[in-house]
Amino acid sequence: MVVMRSSISFIYVLTSTLLVFTSCASISPGTTRNVFTFNYEDQEFQIISITTTSGEGSNFLVLIDSTGSEVINGKDADQNGTIDQILSGNYSLEEVNIIYQAGITSAQEKGNYRERIPERTFEYFASGYHFVIRSYIISDTNVSNLFIVRNDSLSTELILMDTQADGQLDHFEKGSTDTITNYQYFYEATLGIGIKEHRIILKNGIYIVNQIPGTGSDRSNSYASLH
Repeated sequence: MVVMRSSISFIYVLTSTLLVFTSCASISPGTTRNVFTFNYEDQEFQIISITTTSGEGSNFLVLIDSTGSEVINGKDADQNGTIDQILSGNYSLEEVNIIYQAGITSAQEKGNYRERIPERTFEYFASGYHFVIRSYIISDTNVSNLFIVRNDSLSTELILMDTQADGQLDHFEKGSTDTITNYQYFYEATLGIGIKEHRIILKNGIYIVNQIPGTGSDRSNSYASLH
């Protein structure tokens, strides 16, 4: 079974149990750590959601064994419903995403689900292409950017990740056997245009899309979260 990302993305935030962390150095004051527990094939998994006061963050799929050892830790960097990275455990992205989707379905069935639209989005159109940069912030030093390239006439979409928001694309999240360097130019160009239009800032080597309060920036896509 292959888990594919659809052209409509979703952001999931789990709030079954709410804990506010203000003393952890890696988490900003006011950032919440939320935990949702579900059973899959007789094993108890957790989805841990780290979310800032602005609604941005990351989710982690975790399995702990009876000794307290971490068996699985997978990261959904931008809360879009797909695990992007295996932090620990001998499991493939495909296997972990199947479990993750089961957890999301469980939360939906229990009514822990709501929709929202991300606000840190910059869009640029040129020569039939639609370029989108979305910033996701956990703390001042934990920022990632998603770079989306769409060709509307061909109905194609590529998604790439800049995991450090440092202006360097790291990997594809969706759709290409091409090399990242072929898209690095377009990413840098879009960042440059965003800076020129005062929609993107560069601070301490990190590129961040400015937030537009109260306006969903890309209403053509549906984003969702869990509560």
